[in-house]
Amino acid sequence: MKRLRRLGILANEFFDERFSRMGGFGWAVSECIRYFQMRPEMGVEVVLVTGENDGFHSQLPDKVHGANFIPPSENSLSYRKRLRENQIDLILSIDYRPNYRKPLLLLPNTPLIVWARDPRIPNDAERIREIRLPGEPNRTPQGLETPDCRSLATLFGLSKITGRKAIVAATCDEIGEKARIAYGMPKERWSNLPNIIELPTKPSKKAKRPMFLFLGRLDPYKRPWLFVELARRLPMFDFVMAGKNHFSGPGSWQLEGLPDNLRVTGHIQREEKAQLLNEAWGLINTSVHEGLAVSFLESLAHETPLVAGVNPESVVSRFGVQVESSSGDGMEGITGYVSALQELVEDSGMRTDQGRRGREWVSETHNAVNFTRSFNALCAQASIELEHARE
Repeated sequence: MKRLRRLGILANEFFDERFSRMGGFGWAVSECIRYFQMRPEMGVEVVLVTGENDGFHSQLPDKVHGANFIPPSENSLSYRKRLRENQIDLILSIDYRPNYRKPLLLLPNTPLIVWARDPRIPNDAERIREIRLPGEPNRTPQGLETPDCRSLATLFGLSKITGRKAIVAATCDEIGEKARIAYGMPKERWSNLPNIIELPTKPSKKAKRPMFLFLGRLDPYKRPWLFVELARRLPMFDFVMAGKNHFSGPGSWQLEGLPDNLRVTGHIQREEKAQLLNEAWGLINTSVHEGLAVSFLESLAHETPLVAGVNPESVVSRFGVQVESSSGDGMEGITGYVSALQELVEDSGMRTDQGRRGREWVSETHNAVNFTRSFNALCAQASIELEHARE
């Protein structure tokens, strides 16, 4: 078997504010880089690859999180040369998007692991398309497009011809089953590859006054205006909104008219995020759709229960309060969120128990030990030999 020396991570965002959107795909990129950087004995160098031509600033860095970055190019010959010069042994694709086709076709024999994180089936796409901004029922907000990812089936078919090992991995069972439909491969087998969630070393210490946290992009897709409305209706509680808007102009949502009990931080770094999660009484999610959101796992790691209208892998109903989510701008369902927050504040026993059990579940499933074992197994399936790693 070939030794893994250079891992190509293929993605469309990189968790770097200089040039990229900030989201779960980018978080996965940055955590994978960090994983290998902290284990130099494995001898794996990460190279970042993208097929994205839109959405990036004109000035692209040579390195991202310490890893070499191969920028997109309209010149296929030049792009192919760059890819081949880097001698990538294995591609880890952060989910799949149609614009990944170009680099994958230019490296037709390189083994491929597609790490499914947010595959959207038709029902998910419909729910997302129904989102509307408050007071604008006839305008379609920006950022609601669901890419058609069924072209991955064609790439897997070509892989059988070229002899490329191609594998689908998923963060959890629900995501794996959705991936079959979203990727147009209903009979495809998938393997597990969990997230790497860092557990805090100190016990959780919640804020004295109830504080609730929103952690995510402030784009229409996430319906952040519902969090603002919650703060307006519950002035006796504190609210913190951590994230930034990636859109402007018609069809975007802008922060305005905020109540005094709501603090907006913008994008926050690892340490500040950990501090807010540690202090929060609950993490609020107002989306109509999520994969197994990283913010859910990070929140539970800090013994902070969840409040959401979505319930991926049943994590919200097990470790928080699931509310009935309404379509459109979501305002019809705001009373459900209000009741959920009041319930969390009034029932300290329930709140503490949900947080404790959530931390136990995260610590048992989404950790470096399980990631290492799963990644080793995936490499073996791809006929790639991986140097022993510290778990």
